[in-house]
Amino acid sequence: MVKYDLNSELDAGRVEVVQSVDISQFPELRMVNLIHQIMSQERDSPWGVKTGGSIGSRPIEHNGIIYFGANDHNFYALDEKTGKELWRFKAGGIVSAWSSAAIWRERLIFTCFDGNVYCISLDGKRLIWKSGTGDKIACTPLICDDMVIFGSKDKNLYAVSAKNGEGIWKISLTHEIVSHPMAHRGYIYIGSRGGIHKISPKGRIIWNYYVPGDVDSGIAAIGELLFFGCTDRNVYCVTTKGEFGWKYPTQGPIISDAVVKNGRIYIGSFDYNMYCIDLNGNLLWRFGTDDVVGTCFVFGDRIYFSSFGHHIYCLNGEGKLLWKRPLERIAHILVTRMGVYAGSWNCKLYALSKEGGLLWEFFTSLGYPSDIEFEPSEEISLAVIYTQEQKETLGKEKEIRGVHAYGEIGSQYVEKDMRDYIGEPLEKGGLPGMAYKSRKGVYRK
Repeated sequence: MVKYDLNSELDAGRVEVVQSVDISQFPELRMVNLIHQIMSQERDSPWGVKTGGSIGSRPIEHNGIIYFGANDHNFYALDEKTGKELWRFKAGGIVSAWSSAAIWRERLIFTCFDGNVYCISLDGKRLIWKSGTGDKIACTPLICDDMVIFGSKDKNLYAVSAKNGEGIWKISLTHEIVSHPMAHRGYIYIGSRGGIHKISPKGRIIWNYYVPGDVDSGIAAIGELLFFGCTDRNVYCVTTKGEFGWKYPTQGPIISDAVVKNGRIYIGSFDYNMYCIDLNGNLLWRFGTDDVVGTCFVFGDRIYFSSFGHHIYCLNGEGKLLWKRPLERIAHILVTRMGVYAGSWNCKLYALSKEGGLLWEFFTSLGYPSDIEFEPSEEISLAVIYTQEQKETLGKEKEIRGVHAYGEIGSQYVEKDMRDYIGEPLEKGGLPGMAYKSRKGVYRK
């Protein structure tokens, strides 16, 4: 039985909270909330996903074909115009969770939960090689100098030959790796659940830059600057020499990739906002949504992105809404000249026009979504702050709405003197309904 221990993170005697509760007491709990819980508290976000028809991967397009992996253990190829299935390749586990495939010389290379990286022919008919690790893999492989570079849950970063999959080097980063490796100016940069790392092409660590959170997202670069988001709720700028540049605080953890385009940084946060920041760390605009914001896709003068629970959004360059389309549980999107393609946790891949109209939809082989499971005997520790009136009302009616993003517990009894993790009162822009892991002094009676 998984329980939420709501008392362990609070200072003794500082405030009273609801005691441990069984997960079964939350009838309105949605799959997206479970995903957020795992991402936050156990730092095990990709690994708790089980087999099902859900699509957690990022689609890619090549020569009019859409390629993506699914949790039904299949890697798919669809006609971009019609959505007709061209072929599927059966792997040994969940395929390309939270990541995309890469293409190298008429070959497709993708990662899998069975601990292998697969290299198959572009027509899907032939397995060329596969290379194993000590645990699950959930990152996009990087092709660099005829090497395939990728990280694993086993805490190692690997480089293998793109030609035959033979190992070239392996280094330990001492933390699980979910982030996608990135090549910039002759070096490799990657995030881990300890910070970011600069690696030489020969597998030597140049420097490690540690942050008080997880870097599960991809890193963006321009010139001598690197940009990334962190679960400590900040967007960071670090130089290629490993020196601190600046950080911009958001009100939620960040696991979406940083995207740099035309001198602007776009990044989504668990505080339900898409942020646009200049290269000096100044906010240009932010756009509020109805749920956790995923990685954006900048195409021309438009910005496309999804909120995991409810919609796909299209904004202009100034952050103004052009359109939004209701689609539930969208994990990642792809934008091409033909349209917008979105993988969903409800077992569908959607194709939309550039104006949001539905073109077609494709069902994966399993009609049920993937479950999210915790490790047996593990507990999730949350700090939830209630006012005295909230506590008394909650004690009488025992009404809790459910678990929300990154350890939040949403109650309908939220007053203005409740603050979030970074201490911003509601009347000064703090977001309602938040109960992040608390720090000393945040709560004030």
